[in-house]
Amino acid sequence: MPAVPTTIDAQLADLDAADRGFVLGVLIAGTADAGDSAAVLALASPAGERCADAIRTIAALPRPERMRLLGLFAREALAPLPAGIEDVHPDALREVLRDESVETIRLITANGPSVLRAVGAAVIALRGAEEETLNQGDQAQQRDQKSGTAPADAVADLQRAVLAPIVAVPPLPPGVEPRRFGRKLTALAPAALLTALTGAGADLLGASLRGADEETLKRAAAHTGAPWAERIVGAARAGAGSTDAATECSRDRARILVAATTPTGDPRQILERLGARAFGDRLQREDPDLALAVAQRLPSDLARELLAAVAL
Repeated sequence: MPAVPTTIDAQLADLDAADRGFVLGVLIAGTADAGDSAAVLALASPAGERCADAIRTIAALPRPERMRLLGLFAREALAPLPAGIEDVHPDALREVLRDESVETIRLITANGPSVLRAVGAAVIALRGAEEETLNQGDQAQQRDQKSGTAPADAVADLQRAVLAPIVAVPPLPPGVEPRRFGRKLTALAPAALLTALTGAGADLLGASLRGADEETLKRAAAHTGAPWAERIVGAARAGAGSTDAATECSRDRARILVAATTPTGDPRQILERLGARAFGDRLQREDPDLALAVAQRLPSDLARELLAAVAL
C-alpha cells in the first residue's frame, strides 16, 4: 500500500536544498519570531516567502515532529554526497572530476552510487599515458594503501569539497506533488525528464509556427515524424495569442527561442534542444534557483541550451 503523505510533507515539498539549510539555521538559532526575522525578510522573493512559511509551520509543530524535521534537514546538510546525485548526468559529474587527482577521484567515488563510480573510472582511464604511468608500481600501491586506510571523516570532507558544484536535490516524500516547476522537473527520473523535454520542444516548435501556412506546417511535422508531429500541429493551430501548458510560451517568444537554438540534423535531438530552451525560459521566469539543478540532469549539449535560455 503506497505511503500517504502528511500535511507537513506537502507543505514543505517546494523547499529546495538551499531553502532547507536556511530554515534549519534559523530554527536552530531559536528566535521567537524566526519566520519574521531580518535574515528571512532579507531573502529575495519567492525564496523568502517559502522559507518564512516553512519556519512558522515547523516552529508551531509538536516538539517530536519538529525535532524529526530538523534532524532530517541536518542530515541532508551534512551528507558527504549531494542528495539526488544518482540522477545527475555523467557529463556534469565528469566536469566536476576532470581536474582532480587520480587518488582524489578514487577516494571520493569508492563508496558513491554506481554512476559516480563509473564516471570516476572513466576519467581515470582517459587521464592519459603520463598519469597512468605514475599510477603503476610501488607508487600506485602506496596510494591504494592510503586510500584504503583514509579516515572516513576525511573522505567525507573531501567528497563535500569536490562535489560542492553539484546541486543537491532533496527527495520528495512518496505521494507528494510539488508546486514549483523546478522541483517537478528535478523529481523526474532521467528518462522521464528527457521525454518531458522532447514534448516541450514539440510545443515550442508548434508555438513558433502559429500563423504559418499549411505547407510550412506540414513540412515541419513531417521532418520530426511520429510521435511528435501531431503535437507540433496541435500547438501550431492553437492560435497566435495562445500559450502552452508545458512551455508557457507565446508565439513571439517561441520564435526567439527557436532562432537561438543550436541547429542539428537529427529531428529528435532538435526537439530535445528546443525543449531545453523552453524549460530554461520558463525556469528563468518561475524558478531560476533550480535551473542549474535541472541542467545537471541533462547531457551537456542540452544543459548548455537550457542555461543559455535562462540567460537570454
